[in-house]
Amino acid sequence: MVTPYSSAFRRLALIVAVAACGDGGGAARNRLQMPAPRPVAEILQLQDDTDFAIAMSELVFAREAAVGFGRLTAPERVVFCLDALEREVNNGGFAQFFENSSGDYALETIEALRALGATRVAALVAQAVAVFPGGRPEPDRERRQAQVGRLDNTARAKLDQLDGAFYDSPENLAALERQYVSRHQSEFLMP
Repeated sequence: MVTPYSSAFRRLALIVAVAACGDGGGAARNRLQMPAPRPVAEILQLQDDTDFAIAMSELVFAREAAVGFGRLTAPERVVFCLDALEREVNNGGFAQFFENSSGDYALETIEALRALGATRVAALVAQAVAVFPGGRPEPDRERRQAQVGRLDNTARAKLDQLDGAFYDSPENLAALERQYVSRHQSEFLMP
């Protein structure tokens, strides 16, 4: 079963956010005139899962553009990693996740998913990470892109298989995200 949060409509709804991934978000956000983020209390009132996810993405990506990933609060990093993972894997699979800046946080993404309670998806990301030599993708994007380019057919087939497992995951990531954000409301700051 494909959850609404990882389905094709989510992919289309977040296509604008893809551009923000490559440059820290600031320049892309200015070019695309991203809307001003809303406070988390207002976001939690949104009933539609896609609207909720988009609003959370706008908030955490604006914060990351303002202060950098390292200065986000732990809950902001969790949502940032979840959003980057979903955006990239839904758009181009795990290979795209690792080739783009989202892959800079591959190990953090596993921990973020565990924090959300998304243990099955965390296991998929851990398996994707394991295709790299020593089970550790390079943290540097250019070096990691070279690693992806050198993956053998067996590793590429494994990533393809994991793409399918991700799309079919029974975990409702939107519900898990909403519950997590609700528990940590005070730790989501405005940019």
